Amino acid sequence: MADPNDAMIPSSAAPLPTRAARTHLDMADLVRRAAFYQHRRDANALVDSMAQEITLAALLDVLIARGVVDEAELNDRIELVAPEIEKKRNSAWSGPQIFQPLHPDKPDIHIDCESRYGDCGGACCVHFNVQLTLDEIHSGNFQWDVGDPYRLERGPDGHCINLDLDTLRCRVWKDRPTVCRQYSCQTDSRVWTDFDLRVPSERTLVMVRHDRFRKGAGPQE
Repeated sequence: MADPNDAMIPSSAAPLPTRAARTHLDMADLVRRAAFYQHRRDANALVDSMAQEITLAALLDVLIARGVVDEAELNDRIELVAPEIEKKRNSAWSGPQIFQPLHPDKPDIHIDCESRYGDCGGACCVHFNVQLTLDEIHSGNFQWDVGDPYRLERGPDGHCINLDLDTLRCRVWKDRPTVCRQYSCQTDSRVWTDFDLRVPSERTLVMVRHDRFRKGAGPQE
């Protein structure tokens, strides 16, 4: 995992608006900007804390093992303990996550979604949260959930807000986030039991039945 500081504090980050400009901002956008500022501060605090923890753990390790400390021994021990402590800290990080694609230039995955909506019910737009990239966050083109940064906002029924519930089509398909572009349900057993035969997973079937019942079609076998 990349250093949270690298992800949270881009060198090109736009400054917060001046008081005069705030009257022209949508309130939700202002809240998102304020939240981003707080998350940046939290990430800085985490990085500082991690550095202190690594140094302290290394010092204690040397003192216990040797009983004598010199600068060379301390530096060597820091190199030994740092990876493990960083791993533990990263696994414990519960703050906002930003999607950092391993292959940013990876071509879009093409699935004939429209022909499958009747079987899957747009499962990927219901089952999964979509994390945004740093560029997508700063673009202002996507509404992310202030209570669960930096994921696409979801409607009261749990669906992605960009999903048209009547047609099951994505309203921003041409400009959809990177996660959506690089995801394929073809090998995802959470969506399909058999992709080629169009057999949905049990989880997907439960969701589809619930949606049909909610729309007034009655329970389906």
